[in-house]
Amino acid sequence: MKTKRVKVENSSASAFEQMYVANYHKIRSFCNHYLKDDNLSKNVAQDVFVSVWNNRESLSFSDELLPYLFVLAKNMCLNILKREKVKQNYSEYGRSQNRDALNYASLRDSSIGLLYGNEVEKLLNDAMQKMPESVRSTFYLSRFKRLKYDDIAISQKISVKTVEYRIMYALRILRVILKDYLPILLGYLSLRLF
Repeated sequence: MKTKRVKVENSSASAFEQMYVANYHKIRSFCNHYLKDDNLSKNVAQDVFVSVWNNRESLSFSDELLPYLFVLAKNMCLNILKREKVKQNYSEYGRSQNRDALNYASLRDSSIGLLYGNEVEKLLNDAMQKMPESVRSTFYLSRFKRLKYDDIAISQKISVKTVEYRIMYALRILRVILKDYLPILLGYLSLRLF
C-alpha cells in the first residue's frame, strides 16, 4: 500500500515539475503585466504553483492547466492591487488629516497673530489704499463689518451685482499685491474674524 502511494506521489511530482517548467515564465510575465514589479511577479507566480501543489489531489496534471493558472494568477494580482489601493487611500487620508489638524492648530495659535499681526495689517491697509474708494468701502463693509450684499447695496444705493463686482475687483487687487503673503494673511484674517 505504501509503495503504491509513493509511486503516485512521484508521478504527481514529475507531472507537476513538467507543468511548472513549461508555464512558470508565462505566469510570471502575466503577473508582471498587472503588477509592474518583477520581484512581486515572481512571488505571485511561486504562490500560484504552491497553490496548485497544495490542491494536487483534486487536479489532473494530464489536463491542460494553463487557463486555470492564469485565473489563479489574475485573482492573486487583483488581491494585491486592491490591498495596495486600500493602503494608499489610508495613507493619503492620514496625511490629509494630519495636515488639516496642523493647519487648524496653526491658524488658531494666537502667537501667529502677534508675530505677523502688525506687518500683515500694514500690508492689508496699503493694498486697500490702492483700491478705488467705492471698491474699498464696499469691500470694508463686506469683509470687516460682515454685512450681506443686499444690505451693502441698500446702504450704498447700488445694485447687488455692483456689490459683487466690487468685491471681486477688490479680491483681484489683493491677490496681486499680497500674493507672497497670502498664507500669512489668511491666518491673520481667520484669527481676527473668528
